[in-house]
Amino acid sequence: MLAGSALWLYSSKKSQNPVFAFIFALNGCIHLMLDTLPNKIFWLAPLSYRGFSVNSLLIKIAPSIAYEHPYWSFSVEAIIIILAVYLFLKKRRNSTETAKHLSVKNSNPGLP
Repeated sequence: MLAGSALWLYSSKKSQNPVFAFIFALNGCIHLMLDTLPNKIFWLAPLSYRGFSVNSLLIKIAPSIAYEHPYWSFSVEAIIIILAVYLFLKKRRNSTETAKHLSVKNSNPGLP
């Protein structure tokens, strides 16, 4: 779906529907990637029902980390949320500073 919506987005420049389809498919892929952290996801179904999980890989590579911090995947999601809030507040602050700058500039039309 992601590849199809990306092609549709690339070929159609005037409509907003490809943008919505691409965002929807991208969110689905991100959701599945985040689900792969703690849980087994069958990425190759229906061709193969072998489950893939980052947690099972972590248990094989570094079992001490996996057993000492069993909820490590929540940290990844918390980092994503903190980053999103930071970027939102940064953009909001920049837009209010730009609006203040434009209002001061427009209120004094005679000044250079």
